[in-house]
Amino acid sequence: MPDYGNEGGRFHDDTNTTSCREVFGITLLELVVVLVIVAVLIAAAVPLYVGATRKSYKPEAEAV
Repeated sequence: MPDYGNEGGRFHDDTNTTSCREVFGITLLELVVVLVIVAVLIAAAVPLYVGATRKSYKPEAEAV
């Protein structure tokens, strides 16, 4: 669109405008993908942590 002299107004040359992605940062899809990855990592880490915690208490309980 050509510039009609309305500087800073509604009519301007939009060859240098930023896209919506540059304005808002991340998309909802990217956020969901990150949340799924974090959930999978947590689902894998919690059983390992619980197992290690139980294993560490077992020798202490046998000593008593």
